[in-house]
Amino acid sequence: MVSDLLPPSEDAAAPAPAPPGDERIVRLERRLEREREARKAAEGLLESKSRELYQANQSLQALTRDLERVVAERTAEVERLMEAERGREDQRRHSQKMEALGLLAGGVAHDFNNLLTVIGGVTQLLQAEPALEPFRDLMDEVVEASRRAGALTAQLLAFSRRRSTEPALFRAVDAVRDLQHLIRRLLTERIELRIELEERVHVLMDRGGFDQVLLNLAANARDAMPDGGWFLVRTSSVSLTDDVARSLHIEPGDYLRLEVSDCGTGMDAEVVQRAFDPFFTTKPLGKGSGLGLANVYAIIRQAGGHAAIESTPGHGTTVRFLLPAASPEVQLRSRTPVRAQSPQPERKTVLVVDDEPGVRTVAALSLRKRGFEVLEASSGPQALDISRHPDAAFDVLLSDVRMPGMNGFELAMTLRSERPAVSLVLMSGYVDDDQLRHRIDAAGIPLIEKPFRPAELADLITRRLTPIRPASLIGESQ
Repeated sequence: MVSDLLPPSEDAAAPAPAPPGDERIVRLERRLEREREARKAAEGLLESKSRELYQANQSLQALTRDLERVVAERTAEVERLMEAERGREDQRRHSQKMEALGLLAGGVAHDFNNLLTVIGGVTQLLQAEPALEPFRDLMDEVVEASRRAGALTAQLLAFSRRRSTEPALFRAVDAVRDLQHLIRRLLTERIELRIELEERVHVLMDRGGFDQVLLNLAANARDAMPDGGWFLVRTSSVSLTDDVARSLHIEPGDYLRLEVSDCGTGMDAEVVQRAFDPFFTTKPLGKGSGLGLANVYAIIRQAGGHAAIESTPGHGTTVRFLLPAASPEVQLRSRTPVRAQSPQPERKTVLVVDDEPGVRTVAALSLRKRGFEVLEASSGPQALDISRHPDAAFDVLLSDVRMPGMNGFELAMTLRSERPAVSLVLMSGYVDDDQLRHRIDAAGIPLIEKPFRPAELADLITRRLTPIRPASLIGESQ
């Protein structure tokens, strides 16, 4: 058809105009669609940001918790270090106080022991006089009082770690077992003795000091349990690292741990703090000297150990000690040569040297009553003047250690070089110089401690004049 080949007319190509109301609806719908899409996109963005904010908040809370934990740990560490430093400072102050009191005790001991030597010695010499027989009971009281005063001085020197000791190698379990019967008797039947021992630990210390520690603590436990209870002695071994040993002011290494416990009345914190102080006691007047635990502390420290107390009122007390462990291979030799028993030669002469006239008189009288001839000198130089006199002859030097100018050891060494045949004996209330005591021991010179009994002194001089067996040292005779 012709009409089909003709282009469409403009009228036919143009769409019919939409009604005005419908166009506005379309535009509104489009706008609403765009707003819905924008809102949806905003909600999606808000949700994403909310998730990010939540995660950030969770991370912040985790960081806050970590920070609080770190702060708490650091605060606890600082408090622990401060507490440890306070403990070390307390220990330093305690050590300084003990050292100061020890110096005082040692200084007093020399003069006090001289006085006791005179009092006890003169009284014992008078006891031998038949004319004074009616006064024997009174003299016995004087001698006993002198003995008790000497024991008190020995306690003071033990507390100050200036008491002479005889180190010995022994197993702690053997020492405890040897003391069981004494401890049981001391505790009485109302208190049960419990013992838990580890077999292998050896220690090197004064055996008498070890025994004194246990007996003192047993006596304290008995007084703390008037209605009965139990008393425990436990031994074990422990190794201390450098840090732990440093905090306790002892050397690192292997130690014997000795624990002594009771279920008695216990002590409060204030009493525990002062328990090792000398002359401190909670016992009634006249019931205790206040030196028991102070001596315990001094003995342990003198052996290179550590002591500590744990106690709660109504729940008993535990005292813990650390003592350096020793190798069982250690061999100790006798300090003094073993002398054969033989009759004393006739009329031997002793040169007595002491700057204290009373002691010198007592020593001279004691020896003269045993048949010795006696020369006297008040100082080292005077003794040398006597010795160097052409007509001087003596067999034994008996000299005090502590003298002004030349001390007794220096005098003894000078005489040993000038008169090798002279026997040497030293005496002293105490020797506060460890090096000097070691030199005396190394020289093989016996040391008699004041106050001594006249008979004890005479016996020692007699032994020094008897011949020495060829196998003079115990270690050589085995």
